[in-house]
Amino acid sequence: MTDISHKILVRAQLDRTSFALVNILKERTRFMVSAQPLTIMTVTTWLH
Repeated sequence: MTDISHKILVRAQLDRTSFALVNILKERTRFMVSAQPLTIMTVTTWLH
């Protein structure tokens, strides 16, 4: 595998992961019952 094709493959994997995480955050915030603001601490808690 060439260096360029490896970089493209890694970039595609990162893009898919980022897209998936954004969708998870959108879904979880939509179903949150409380009116607490979204913070880094809240997101970290959800991911564990």
